[in-house]
Amino acid sequence: MSRLLQGIDLVEIQHLKAFMERHASRLPDIFSPDELEYAMARSDPSIPLAGRFAAKEACLKALGIGLGMGEGLGAFRAVEVVRQPSGRPTLALSGWAERRSRQLGVSDMNLTFSHTGQYAVASVIMTAKAGEELD
Repeated sequence: MSRLLQGIDLVEIQHLKAFMERHASRLPDIFSPDELEYAMARSDPSIPLAGRFAAKEACLKALGIGLGMGEGLGAFRAVEVVRQPSGRPTLALSGWAERRSRQLGVSDMNLTFSHTGQYAVASVIMTAKAGEELD
């Protein structure tokens, strides 16, 4: 028997753009080099970065973890959005996020995200072993 873990997040693109302008040096604290390279190659990097930020938040929610877990912005580096050759986005977990997913018995993760002119939204659904409890 398995159970579903789900997280969703909505990011206002303009807020992320303002963060980028004020704190450009902090972007590597949140995004991997590959995520930044992908976004910076676009005409408006704030759009793909907002989608990736929403995906990271949604993943944290699915794992039952909030930013108050002592990781701060570094929490986002343990979750990376990776593009498959087909273009399909997937998640790669490392460090504490990977340990948490093993603790929960996560066997599969699915990510989808989208954006409009104003917002980026992401949803993460994980399949986990039944009986493994969130702390």
